[in-house]
Amino acid sequence: MSEGDKIIEIRFHSRGGQGGWTASQLLALAALKSLIPNFYPTDINK
Repeated sequence: MSEGDKIIEIRFHSRGGQGGWTASQLLALAALKSLIPNFYPTDINK
Protein backbone atom coordinates (compact mmCIF):
# COMPACT_ATOMS: atom_id res chain seq x y z
CA MET A 1 0.00 0.00 0.00
CA SER A 2 1.14 3.50 -0.66
CA GLU A 3 1.02 6.34 1.85
CA GLY A 4 -2.23 7.72 0.45
CA ASP A 5 -4.12 4.43 0.75
CA LYS A 6 -6.47 4.02 3.67
CA ILE A 7 -8.22 1.04 5.18
CA ILE A 8 -11.79 1.68 6.25
CA GLU A 9 -13.52 -0.63 8.69
CA ILE A 10 -17.29 -0.77 8.49
CA ARG A 11 -19.26 -2.71 11.08
CA PHE A 12 -22.83 -3.84 10.67
CA HIS A 13 -24.92 -4.34 13.77
CA SER A 14 -28.21 -6.11 13.26
CA ARG A 15 -30.35 -8.88 14.59
CA GLY A 16 -31.71 -11.84 12.72
CA GLY A 17 -34.07 -10.89 9.96
CA GLN A 18 -32.90 -7.27 9.66
CA GLY A 19 -30.72 -7.79 6.58
CA GLY A 20 -27.28 -7.15 8.08
CA TRP A 21 -25.66 -10.00 6.18
CA THR A 22 -27.28 -8.97 2.89
CA ALA A 23 -26.25 -5.33 3.37
CA SER A 24 -22.64 -6.29 4.09
CA GLN A 25 -22.48 -8.56 1.03
CA LEU A 26 -23.92 -5.83 -1.23
CA LEU A 27 -21.41 -3.29 0.09
CA ALA A 28 -18.50 -5.70 -0.46
CA LEU A 29 -19.66 -6.49 -4.00
CA ALA A 30 -20.05 -2.81 -4.86
CA ALA A 31 -16.57 -2.05 -3.50
CA LEU A 32 -15.00 -4.87 -5.52
CA LYS A 33 -16.76 -3.84 -8.71
CA SER A 34 -15.54 -0.26 -8.31
CA LEU A 35 -11.92 -1.41 -7.83
CA ILE A 36 -11.69 -4.00 -10.60
CA PRO A 37 -11.65 -2.53 -14.11
CA ASN A 38 -14.16 -3.83 -16.60
CA PHE A 39 -12.72 -5.99 -19.35
CA TYR A 40 -14.82 -6.83 -22.34
CA PRO A 41 -13.97 -9.42 -25.03
CA THR A 42 -13.91 -6.64 -27.63
CA ASP A 43 -11.09 -4.90 -25.73
CA ILE A 44 -8.71 -7.89 -25.89
CA ASN A 45 -7.40 -7.16 -29.39
CA LYS A 46 -6.81 -3.46 -28.77
